[in-house]
Amino acid sequence: MESNGDRAEKQEAGGGARRAELAVRIDMTMLHCPICFLAFKPPIFQRDCPHAPCACPEPGCAFAASPPALVDHLTAAHSCPVVDKVEYGKPLCVRVPVPASERRRVLVAEEDNRVFVLAVAGIGGGGRAATAVSLLRVAASAEAEPRYRCRMWANAPAAGGKADIAMVDMDVASTGAVAGGGGGVEEAAMFLGVPAKMLHGEESKEIVLGICIDKKTS
Repeated sequence: MESNGDRAEKQEAGGGARRAELAVRIDMTMLHCPICFLAFKPPIFQRDCPHAPCACPEPGCAFAASPPALVDHLTAAHSCPVVDKVEYGKPLCVRVPVPASERRRVLVAEEDNRVFVLAVAGIGGGGRAATAVSLLRVAASAEAEPRYRCRMWANAPAAGGKADIAMVDMDVASTGAVAGGGGGVEEAAMFLGVPAKMLHGEESKEIVLGICIDKKTS
């Protein structure tokens, strides 16, 4: 950004006070840059900007970047699985290994490239052991109200044509609302609990997980 150094003196209407205005010329290449242009946008636009830097959800990692760059970082530096594409309002089936060798999985919305983190962790112990699954949206800052809602469900292996279902219908919190930008089950306000009896497979166990993300209309 450069200034032409011109200061225009203007007389205030109806009074003797004088004020100085600084005329500023902005380079057009800066206006076309989504990062540089943030300085000239109101805070509400900075909050919603898809290029605003977000903290890596991995504990102890100080990396921060725009959501698209953060996806590359998670897959390269933290060995997150191949990114899953999701469509708002349409269910996605994901097979989650148990024990959770992959603590996080990245989902990217096809419509607007919003990034979500699916987090998995074991809870309980002994005969009450279960797997908790949560979903958080990657965002630079906290939201006054959640903007997305998610339904997650897991089906138990069918026995006699019928299968038990564990389900949760919840608002999707943002990583910006969590200190340090965390993206784990422990940071989520709600999660889906899947008991061991609902796992599929003989030796290699997994959760057959359904996910449906919707934009909130109000």
